[in-house]
Amino acid sequence: MRKPLPAVVAFIFVVSAFSGAIQANPNPPVDESDGYTVTGERLDETLIGPWIIESNEEVIARDQAMPPSMRNPKARNGEHGQWIVPTPRAVSPTGSGNYNITNKWGDTRMGIGFPRPVRLLGAHLGGQTNLSVTTPGLRVVGYLQGKEVGRTELIRGLTLAPQWFDFNMDNVDRIVFEAEAAQADAGWFTLDDLTYVDIPAPGEAFGQATIIDFDDLRYNYKLTGSGYRGLTWEEGSGPIPEADPVDANILPAPAAPVDRQPVDASSNTDNESAGEFLLRGGGSGPTLLAGYQGVFSGSDPGANSIPPDTCGAIGPSHFVEVINTSYVVFNKSNGAKVQSMSLTSFFNGSGQGFTGGDPRVIYDTHSGRWIVIGTNFNGVSPATIHIAVSTTSSATGSYFKTFFVAAAGTDAACWVDYPTLGVDANGIYIGAYMVGCGLTIFAIDKAPLVAGTGMGTVTAFRGISTGEVTLQAAQVYGTPVTPGGYIISTPSASSSSIRFRRVNPPISSPTLTTVATVAVNSYSSPPDAPASGSSTPLDTVGSRIMNALFRNGFFYATHCINVGGRAAVRWYKFQLNASSPFITLNQQGNVSDATLSYFFPSVSVNDNGHMVLGFSGSSPSQFAGAYYCGRLVNDPAGQTTAPALLKSGNASYQVLDGVGRNRWGDYSLTSVDPSDNDTLWTVQEYVHAGNTWGTWLGKFTFAPVDLTPPLPDPMSFSIAPTTVSTSSVYMQATEATDTDSPPVNYYFDYVSGAGGHDSIQASRDYTDTALPLANSNYTYRVAARDSATPNFNQTGFSVNAAVSTAIETPTGVSFGTITDTSVVVNATGSFSNLGFLQTGMFYEMTPAAGSGANVWVTGAGANSITVTGLAPCTQYGFRVKARNFQGIETGFDSASPTLVLTTGCGDCALLGDLNLNGAVEGGDIAGFVGAKLGSPVGGTNPQCAEYGGTLEQDIDAFVADLLATS
Repeated sequence: MRKPLPAVVAFIFVVSAFSGAIQANPNPPVDESDGYTVTGERLDETLIGPWIIESNEEVIARDQAMPPSMRNPKARNGEHGQWIVPTPRAVSPTGSGNYNITNKWGDTRMGIGFPRPVRLLGAHLGGQTNLSVTTPGLRVVGYLQGKEVGRTELIRGLTLAPQWFDFNMDNVDRIVFEAEAAQADAGWFTLDDLTYVDIPAPGEAFGQATIIDFDDLRYNYKLTGSGYRGLTWEEGSGPIPEADPVDANILPAPAAPVDRQPVDASSNTDNESAGEFLLRGGGSGPTLLAGYQGVFSGSDPGANSIPPDTCGAIGPSHFVEVINTSYVVFNKSNGAKVQSMSLTSFFNGSGQGFTGGDPRVIYDTHSGRWIVIGTNFNGVSPATIHIAVSTTSSATGSYFKTFFVAAAGTDAACWVDYPTLGVDANGIYIGAYMVGCGLTIFAIDKAPLVAGTGMGTVTAFRGISTGEVTLQAAQVYGTPVTPGGYIISTPSASSSSIRFRRVNPPISSPTLTTVATVAVNSYSSPPDAPASGSSTPLDTVGSRIMNALFRNGFFYATHCINVGGRAAVRWYKFQLNASSPFITLNQQGNVSDATLSYFFPSVSVNDNGHMVLGFSGSSPSQFAGAYYCGRLVNDPAGQTTAPALLKSGNASYQVLDGVGRNRWGDYSLTSVDPSDNDTLWTVQEYVHAGNTWGTWLGKFTFAPVDLTPPLPDPMSFSIAPTTVSTSSVYMQATEATDTDSPPVNYYFDYVSGAGGHDSIQASRDYTDTALPLANSNYTYRVAARDSATPNFNQTGFSVNAAVSTAIETPTGVSFGTITDTSVVVNATGSFSNLGFLQTGMFYEMTPAAGSGANVWVTGAGANSITVTGLAPCTQYGFRVKARNFQGIETGFDSASPTLVLTTGCGDCALLGDLNLNGAVEGGDIAGFVGAKLGSPVGGTNPQCAEYGGTLEQDIDAFVADLLATS
């Protein structure tokens, strides 16, 4: 049954697939280099909804007046399956183009009716999302006028990659796909490139085949009841599982851009064994002060959606949790619940029916206000984003509320997914995926909302690169060196960089700049997370940035990645600079485990820079629970404490959405208390009871530690590195003091040069010995460390100081060719790096004469010179010294010169008459001795000392001549 497409069908199929693929995205991606700047699109006032200021008490009253059940229309609520186009992140590989269809809820009987009898040729069939939910067996049954006329063999072994199957059914007007259950009366499959030919009238030939490749549709399109392509796309008729949580709103999963396709996560992993920076367990962690029960499924009005989209923030007096779909306020001093209402009621005061979710909340320290957002889900037209800003710092008082239409301009045909929320002094920033179009950033003038006078200017930056998955707006504390709203993203699901954009003021007329794409260690999308009792692993939604913030000159961000085939947490710290490069990586780290998966992380830091990470965790032998870890600002780079359990899971969790995913998340949040800028809070998801999610609040602090380095800071040298010898240099640090955590140690850091050495020592005097290279450059810097625990504090380093080792001292002088007027003089010994910069030799000559001596000689041949212009038969003395490339000189080779006599003295007229006065007398004695010792005396002829015998014989002959003339 399984075979390639017939040739004629294949040809039509290729043409059809191509024509469908070219219309996939109305906003083509733009190649954004650093510095790329665009202007935005100011939203027309007609796209901004009415506003209202109302108290939470009014909302609660409206909530109480609502009917007991406010089911989300996107929930199953006992309904049968439908034919749908999955959302981008839920699309399994297609047979062609970008789209296929699937049986929502895994309904095991799904029919398609034809307006007239057809010959059914075949289709591409595949698994949906995960093989654990893919039907183990599928057959197609053909009907004509209500009677079964054929059926295929049972198809087994469907894979996520679709395969072509021949159906070869003649004369059918209806087909039913019958799927065996993979999960509690549910079994999913995908259908693509459905191919058939109309049955011709008698005597006529078959016409051209019809191929339905679905590429003229859009994501999340419901075919059931639509009449698409003139066919009847039936509602499913399979059994509904008895255990189906009909009262739960299973909400749409976060989508991915148009050109994303599912990837086998195990095929591209961050290899933990490489040990590049996978540091954990070495940091100094936070202290858990308190843990409080947060919202759980069914605990509060609206809290019946799956997943919860866990989000909550700490403020001056309260912790506010917004989840799908509730707004709940807790007393931060004791965790007591203060207020509770549904998001549907909370946002419906703005004048438009709100039935959505994807909520976010932050406490804006610039304005002292709470900011809450949410969006209507797909299928609600027009697609809107709702905003609420508190009128005071209290979360229990009143809110200014309004909304705007996000689906406009080039996004008009699309809907909002996974909006993120950030803020700075001037604006509110929302990053959103406009499903089927692209990524969009909305920049909103905050001042009118805070004042309660209306919606501020809304500027949309549309059509941002579709390779990115989520545009995570950052919460900005303080004022960055370059002000603006910052947006952080992963350029793709698998990458080795993080991208930064900035919305530039003025917020009433902003521009958007791609600031930097910063290299980081590579990452890829995490696999889903196995959990005890869950036959389908928990959905981890990919490697998108989960949250981001700016504080005290640094950005912090986190996301989930693949480490060793398991979901793990990656976190980053980036430095913001005033000049290029504007953003640089300060450090990064992973939190991973050999058996546990960690996912949906969030990060925050307090004013000291101490960090807390919160996240979910699970394993095949452990229910999904809540975890945390952290680090002090001065912990070793890349390290955190080992993960600690915040709240254990209590049971198994298996709640599948319409396309077969076991939904979890879709995010979490960790925040810092604005009252002290020190205490940190997190809200994390765990399994509260069987197939029931819950959230747990954690409150953390760090024990007081000395964070002040010694003085002076930065350090300096009181004696800069100084040459001592060919193999050693000396330096002295400026004296440092530290009154909080003495004693002080000095860190002498060898920066460059061959074979230098670092030293951490109590003494501020340091001699680096056993350096391997003479006449070579070495660079050092120095810092001071105190004795604080658990981590010392270190000053900044001094400026780098360069020093050279000495060159070797010459061992002596030798002579080469000697003539009447010249002599070749050699410096003996081995010399390093002759010819480098100032490296050279100085040949001292006495008496001074001619040219070539008594000057510094450089170059590779400086160990030998030729002195010219000398007098014949004249004695000269030489000694030599060297200097290194920095001009530091050695001593001379000896205290006295080495003598040499030029040639040209002539023959001896009278033996013994060395002074050439015509007689052998006492004036010749010095000349005779000098000649015999090899040091001729100037003005003498050493040839007159050569009697032709041995030394003793020549001495006797000379003495005899002296006596004969006396």
